[in-house]
Amino acid sequence: PGVSCLVHAASGGIGQILIQFAKRLGAQVFATTSTPRRAEVARARGADMAVLYEDGRFADAIRDATGGRGVDVVFDAIGKTTLRDSFRAARTRGLVVNYGSVSGSVRDLDPIELGEAGSLYLTRPRLADHLPDAATVRRRAGDIFAALLDGSLDIRIAGRYTLDDVETAHAALEGRHTIGKPILVMGE
Repeated sequence: PGVSCLVHAASGGIGQILIQFAKRLGAQVFATTSTPRRAEVARARGADMAVLYEDGRFADAIRDATGGRGVDVVFDAIGKTTLRDSFRAARTRGLVVNYGSVSGSVRDLDPIELGEAGSLYLTRPRLADHLPDAATVRRRAGDIFAALLDGSLDIRIAGRYTLDDVETAHAALEGRHTIGKPILVMGE
């Protein structure tokens, strides 16, 4: 409670989960998406505000909505096209979590930019560092399954694909045609 966050790609599978868990914990959630339709999905999952990131003005919208303060945490799955504006959307000494690079990797970041943006903390997590052993995987998976069972987490399925359709599934992901999580069915 009292924490604010910004979730990029909020209509995607991970974005939808982040919104729901953050709201479950009492956070104020801001979201960005690429289309108005996707913004509706983010709001339906609990986002307090959803704006488009495509026009590059989301940082100003977040700053306005937070009275100039910015958010405590930014979850950025987009990368190259949003990361620097994510810095502008974060509060002084805020945290920016870059966990994806849909638009490409940022290869020209000077650490001085973090200081100039408000002494920000930037992290690029690796799954293996956060799931180091089977017990941790079971505990974290248990949190997801418990939330699914109690109804506080709803994961939208973006389609079911067989191995014969895996190329179609990848094309849908790469073409940004999915909203939610695509499922790969490994047999009957």
